[in-house]
Amino acid sequence: MQLWLQPFAVGRASERYARTRNLHIQIPSDFSSLPGWSGLTSSPFVLPRGENLETVNLCPRNRSTQTYLRDLFTEMAEKYKPDGYWLDFIDGLAVYCVAPHVHNYNTFGEGLRADLETIKSTILATNPGATVHFRAKYANLNNKSFANVWQSEDSPGDFDRMRLNALRLRPFSKGVVFASDQLYWPPSTEETEVAKFIMTSVMVGVPALGPNLTNMAPSTRDMLRAWIGFYRTYKDDLAKGRLSPFGQLRVPNHKIEGKDRTFAYIRNLEFSELNADGKTIYVMNATDGNRFAGRMRGPQTVRQYTVRVFDRYLNPEPNPLQLTPDHTGRVYMNIAVEQGGVIEMTGR
Repeated sequence: MQLWLQPFAVGRASERYARTRNLHIQIPSDFSSLPGWSGLTSSPFVLPRGENLETVNLCPRNRSTQTYLRDLFTEMAEKYKPDGYWLDFIDGLAVYCVAPHVHNYNTFGEGLRADLETIKSTILATNPGATVHFRAKYANLNNKSFANVWQSEDSPGDFDRMRLNALRLRPFSKGVVFASDQLYWPPSTEETEVAKFIMTSVMVGVPALGPNLTNMAPSTRDMLRAWIGFYRTYKDDLAKGRLSPFGQLRVPNHKIEGKDRTFAYIRNLEFSELNADGKTIYVMNATDGNRFAGRMRGPQTVRQYTVRVFDRYLNPEPNPLQLTPDHTGRVYMNIAVEQGGVIEMTGR
């Protein structure tokens, strides 16, 4: 079980507010004049308090906040015995405070690190194996040691945005667990787009898909089943392989190099050449067209490729092709493959 908490937040209607009323961040009424991030500034995240605005969040620079957090996480551990904690909305804290309480730390950053250390030590004291889950919005080297799972930002109905968020976060993931955002789509979404949602989730990390299976068309369930099977077959390559983007910068393609296999996710055809290290190459058609045309260069030891095309349900089409690379290992491809489908190239 994982608890989802906004640990610094205590609303005025909360029974805890009597204890925390003097610990909250206060910002000027003219918060646009703040020398830094003002946090969430709409009601009820901020409410008037005298001449200032009191935010829902406790001030990290006041040492009493650590006492509150220690008591909170001790209580949560004893009451619910969770396996992990998702600590959210830390990016909602204002980084500047004008409240009349004591500031034991000179800067917001010093105070926040001390508070996160308090949370971490309290959690580990009750469950040394607990997961602590943070979002990408506060992913930086100062915060990295306080969580062991980092997730990309919300983008549930946009597979392009989710993939780009995941690509941006992935280099940060060394030493911690990386999680992509959960994807789902409106029931009215066309099948070609649904295929790209599913393919994208498989190609950025452990698939996280959240549509309602009971309302899903049988054909979509078949597609989902096939792609989850594909991930299970190649999960070591997909999860542990070397990922690199290529092509144009705004919406790049990307590839994953596994154990003698290359998986290339093609969102657009604006690239000069696909270079692949693996003798077996999977080309995923996430473009808006039904044909893959481009140059591909594989290992020079490959003398011929057997090319099979799979539809979006991963059913093979008949009549495999044979392609012979030139002396540099390059082949020129112009192959019909439906959106959401895959080209498999097996070299020998």
